[in-house]
Amino acid sequence: MFLKFQDLEPIQKEHMRNGEGHVILRKWETEDKMIAQITIPTNCSIGVHTHEEDEEIIYVIQGSGICYVDGKENPLQAGMVNYCMKHENHSIKNTNPEDLVLFAVINKKIL
Repeated sequence: MFLKFQDLEPIQKEHMRNGEGHVILRKWETEDKMIAQITIPTNCSIGVHTHEEDEEIIYVIQGSGICYVDGKENPLQAGMVNYCMKHENHSIKNTNPEDLVLFAVINKKIL
């Protein structure tokens, strides 16, 4: 299977996970997986949330910002990966003038 994010409908999500501003999602989803391109504009964020029944891998394609993992602040920049394991929480904020573009994979079925 191949995905072209530019062919997927962009969804503007306001206050994602109680974050600031909005994000743009282009996603493909099944019952047990989600693959998405997430664009976070300047001064916008994905709010703190816990992965109770899944895990998430986020790769930074472009830009930089801050990723909070279990309350600890971590710099985030292009080429980095944030792996959020089951029962961990995280949030991401774009603190820079260019868009923060992420590639995200959520595995909803953890054995």
